[in-house]
Amino acid sequence: MEAHVTLDMRRLPAGVRRIVRVLGAPRAVGLLEAHGGTRLRIPVHEDGVLCQIVGRDGVQLLQHEFGPGSYLDLPVAEKVVLEVRNATIRTDYAAGMSIQSLARQWGLGRKQIKNVVNDVQRATLRTTDGESDEFEPEKVEKQGDLFAGWGS
Repeated sequence: MEAHVTLDMRRLPAGVRRIVRVLGAPRAVGLLEAHGGTRLRIPVHEDGVLCQIVGRDGVQLLQHEFGPGSYLDLPVAEKVVLEVRNATIRTDYAAGMSIQSLARQWGLGRKQIKNVVNDVQRATLRTTDGESDEFEPEKVEKQGDLFAGWGS
């Protein structure tokens, strides 16, 4: 059984939030992957390329929301795809998948997975050996601290 992924809409640009609300995340991502970075005309009739991407009912939903013949300026899909990926990582982690397994699955480093998980929750993260690994981002008080002792 597939886990339900919660997408934090606040992380998306306002125009994308509206498209996701109208079409749902999977169809919105498909639309943005196919036409991101372009201006797209909502057809007057439910046919054509847009219908192939979001379906006849998706075109009708867009027509109802934005108006037939209107234009949508679609951003590049990267932010939406990353947010869906990160939401999936957080969901899988909450369901018990280890940091190491998630890193392998997504082709990311352990630290990046921890950052994704830690972005939503400050919690004790599990390591593959079962020990607790409290993750807190390193803090540097001043940029000068980065280079302390150099050139002395």
